[in-house]
Amino acid sequence: LWLGMIGASVLLIVVVYAFRSRTATESSETLPEPPQPVANTAPVSRETEIATLLQQAEARLQAGLLTDEAEQSAEAAYRRVLKLDRGNAQALAGLENIAREYERLARQRLEAGAPQESVNLIQKGLAVAPGREGLMRLRQEAERRIAERQTRMAEQERQQELQLQAEQFLEQARSSFSEGLLEISQAHIEQGLLAIPDQPDLLALREQVKARMAETAQRRAEEVRHQAEEAERRKTEKAQQ
Repeated sequence: LWLGMIGASVLLIVVVYAFRSRTATESSETLPEPPQPVANTAPVSRETEIATLLQQAEARLQAGLLTDEAEQSAEAAYRRVLKLDRGNAQALAGLENIAREYERLARQRLEAGAPQESVNLIQKGLAVAPGREGLMRLRQEAERRIAERQTRMAEQERQQELQLQAEQFLEQARSSFSEGLLEISQAHIEQGLLAIPDQPDLLALREQVKARMAETAQRRAEEVRHQAEEAERRKTEKAQQ
C-alpha cells in the first residue's frame, strides 16, 4: 500500500511539472515582441532643402559672413541653392546683395584713405558678380589713387635723396670756407644747388664766399697797386741819384 501511494505521488509530481513546463513554453512563444523604433527615412524634399539654405544664407548675410568663411558663408549657401534650382530668383538676388555689400565696404575704405584695402574688397565682390559696373568704376578710382600715392612716395624719396646730397655738399663747402679755400667752397656750393636750387643754407654760404672772394680780390689789387707804386718810387729815387 505504501509503495503504491509513493508511486502515485511521484507520478502526480511528474505530471504537474511537465504540464507547467509546457504552459510556460507556449506562453513565451505567444507573447508579442516589444515594438521597435521606426527610423525616419523619409527623404527631405527639394523645396524644403532650398528653403533651409535660403534662410541660412540670409542669416549669414546679416552676420557679415559674405564669402570669407568657405562653406559657412552666405555665398556658399546661395551657390548650393542654384545647384538645386539654377534660376532661383532669391539666390540670384542674394548674390547681388553680397556684391553690393562689398561695393559699400570698398567705398568706405577708399574714402578713409585705404585704396589698397578697397581694391581687395572690390576683387571679392567681382568674384561674386563679375562685371558689376559699380565695382568696376570703383576699382578704377582706387587704382588711380594707388598710382598717385606711389608717385608721391617716389617723389618724396627723390627729394630726400637730393636733400641728403645738398647737405653733404654744404658740409664740404663750409669746411673749405673755414680753411680759406674759397674756390673749392664755391664749387661745392654750386654742386649742392644743382640738387636743391633753393637750399637756404647753400645760398647764404654762397653770398659769404662771394663777399670773401671780393675782399680777397680787393686786397690783392691793393697789394699790386702798392707794389707798383713802390717800384715807381724806387725807380724815381734811383733816377735822381
